[in-house]
Amino acid sequence: MDKELEALVVQSTDRINNGNYKFFWQCRDAKFDNRWLALWYEKRTSSKIHFVSAELPQIRKNLVDATIDMAHDYNLAYLHKLSEKYNYLQLFFSGGYDSVTILDTALKNNIKIHETLTCIVGDVNADANREINELALPYLKQCQSKIDKITILHNSHKVLTEYFANPYRFFSGVGDTDFPLSFGSLSIGVEKRPYNPDSIYIQGADKPQLVFYNNKWFVCHFDIAINDCLDIPNMSFFWLAADNIKSLVKDARLYRDHLLTTTQPKNFLEFYKPSQDADLNRVLGRSPICNSEITMNKGTASRIHRKRHHRFVDSIDKNQYELLANYFSCMNKFKEVLEIQDLNDLSSVNTGVKACWFIDIDTLEVFTPQELIPTGFQKNR
Repeated sequence: MDKELEALVVQSTDRINNGNYKFFWQCRDAKFDNRWLALWYEKRTSSKIHFVSAELPQIRKNLVDATIDMAHDYNLAYLHKLSEKYNYLQLFFSGGYDSVTILDTALKNNIKIHETLTCIVGDVNADANREINELALPYLKQCQSKIDKITILHNSHKVLTEYFANPYRFFSGVGDTDFPLSFGSLSIGVEKRPYNPDSIYIQGADKPQLVFYNNKWFVCHFDIAINDCLDIPNMSFFWLAADNIKSLVKDARLYRDHLLTTTQPKNFLEFYKPSQDADLNRVLGRSPICNSEITMNKGTASRIHRKRHHRFVDSIDKNQYELLANYFSCMNKFKEVLEIQDLNDLSSVNTGVKACWFIDIDTLEVFTPQELIPTGFQKNR
């Protein structure tokens, strides 16, 4: 095994064994908090890597009662539970539908969100930060009297230049799970904050991703959808949390019903991922957002790629060539290590996607990939 790979795996395993990770990748005793490191290990050792949810036993326990009350506000119940357990609630706030829904639900029901955290990358006024400046900050201004502290986590060009000075950065520690990898990381700002065991960080994680498989509907969680917050202590991925899993199933049923008004599955296997469409978010019970017309969005993937494009342009405009040199040095190492022939072929780079669980949204049975698809997706005969 490569010396660099071996060292990074040891460090990653140690972080997970001594941390409070909700999700990670695993191969026997080796544990990974970085998707690309896991793929590198898998390639070099011809091993089988699994994407793991530490909360899977609790998810199964919470779904033994297989009833979903479509009129019940599971989000509100979960916020009440968090406020009773922790003295300090911190919400990652982007101004998008998910974070606005969490904050709106809390404030309307007198649940205290003590602090919001909003991440800005590079130049504050760059186009890539437009959604923050025109969605997040205007909303926070409206309700600032009800929030104790509004914090901006600023990943400046200087911070990012130092961050990418390590050519193995894309494999070291948490980071983006899809390519191209972006500038910035929530963890950069959070890791400098003092740890408070009586606090909880809340993030509005992904909307329900559906899999139609052999005439059954599953809500699932794929590793490519997880982000750079895995190592943050006391982190709640709101709709993926075991104690709010019924809210995810409820949303999955709403999403399925919405889909079936316009389309029917044509094959034994179909994948569905929600867009940021305002009508769909209304169907899912999300709160309306400020200035939704300015979102850089025609779909999640294109929106993310446009943000990354804007950040590159901003770096060039601000003569941040040291940052760009460091970043592309990491990119070159990424290509070399994973033996990628063509970085321009994004579909070939973003391979090896793994799921940690599938939940049948009708029966509420929970399956790992090893249980549901041990030999891959196969059509029933």
